[in-house]
Amino acid sequence: MTSQSDELLWLVRHRVRRRILITVGDAGRISATALREKLGISTGSLYYNLRQLAPLIKQDQRRNYMLTEEGERIYKLVTQQLDELPAPKARGKLSVVLENLLFPVWLFSPLYEYPKIAAVMAPLSLAILAFLFINARQELVMLHALRPEKFTLLDFGLKTAFTLLVSFIYLSVISAVISGNIRRPKLNPLNHFIAENLKFLACIMVSFLPMGLLPGLYAVDRVFNLGIFSGAYSIFARDTVLIISQTITVLMLTAAVAYSKKMRWQLALAAAFSYFYLSYGASYFIR
Repeated sequence: MTSQSDELLWLVRHRVRRRILITVGDAGRISATALREKLGISTGSLYYNLRQLAPLIKQDQRRNYMLTEEGERIYKLVTQQLDELPAPKARGKLSVVLENLLFPVWLFSPLYEYPKIAAVMAPLSLAILAFLFINARQELVMLHALRPEKFTLLDFGLKTAFTLLVSFIYLSVISAVISGNIRRPKLNPLNHFIAENLKFLACIMVSFLPMGLLPGLYAVDRVFNLGIFSGAYSIFARDTVLIISQTITVLMLTAAVAYSKKMRWQLALAAAFSYFYLSYGASYFIR
């Protein structure tokens, strides 16, 4: 079985994606709103799975969804052999809630589907992050919050720009390597290529927002004189908060990579974790 056949089999075996494919095929053309109402799923889940089904489903000039030629072929195959496909497992409410918390693709679907939201959310997230770090006199170096001996706005700006640039390049390259897309590059128009990468950069900016948790708590500790980071357990408190913020950021980067690069979440998680280990090695050279 070829890798392309494996990929198509993975697409149609997924319960939600199979329902989307069949619903679009039955309707011929259908809007996103009507499709979501028929399926009874969230907007984030709908757009994420539609991106995964890009080889099979496309949009017309009125932004209605319809099947591609390949989609028509797979639709006929699925409807003819529906009984031979594995039955989907029933999902409880708890599993849905946990998936939304641990894999928040719903957060990134508006950034991709509505450019105006991306144009506001990305700079706003970066501004909030910068405010928290500058107020705490700390620097963001990938997945670390470092306190330099001498804090300057120039150094902070350069290291923040370094973090975003390295994150963007590394996650783009490693996701292509892990998913295998590097072996089968797609030729897209230049404007589409630029738009996709700008959206991915916006997702990365939003994903780093949890890294502001530590400098934010430093500010609260200083204002209210709580002594959280100045007592006997200051190092333990700092490391605990840092680990929590890193964990949340890695989960958000996983969702961002999966949504942006149309990857399975398991592969996206591997890419995000490799970035996590890279950040630990890089932090020692930049301290």
